[in-house]
Amino acid sequence: MSVVCQKERHIKAEISGFTLLEVVVALLILSMVLTSSIQLVHRYADQRIKMQDRISANQVAWNQLMERHQIVENWVPSNDVALLRAEGVDEESDRTWKWELKIEPAVGQNLFRHQVQVYLPNSADSEAKLAVFLVNRAY
Repeated sequence: MSVVCQKERHIKAEISGFTLLEVVVALLILSMVLTSSIQLVHRYADQRIKMQDRISANQVAWNQLMERHQIVENWVPSNDVALLRAEGVDEESDRTWKWELKIEPAVGQNLFRHQVQVYLPNSADSEAKLAVFLVNRAY
């Protein structure tokens, strides 16, 4: 009986489980993997928000340039003072966007460069900047 008890003790000692050090190392590796995956998801979400802001800002800029194009082509009356403004605020994608329009003469007769910059209201950096060249008969 004593030989059987010694064999049982020897078998139990072999399959006793992981040591504390092995468990700590495994938990450390698991925590590093989870932390890096959370950071990756966070970066993806940040980039998605930035891309959405850029798309919205570009939409605001294109809208302003198209309004200016309609005025130049006399598709809408140019005596509307609201359409001739050089800066303003628009709503796009549930956000408020500040825009500025600059018109500069370009090389050529009656050729002007129309540039729109779009900002978030509290930001100094532009989210979008678009420019077109239009032949303007009104100037």
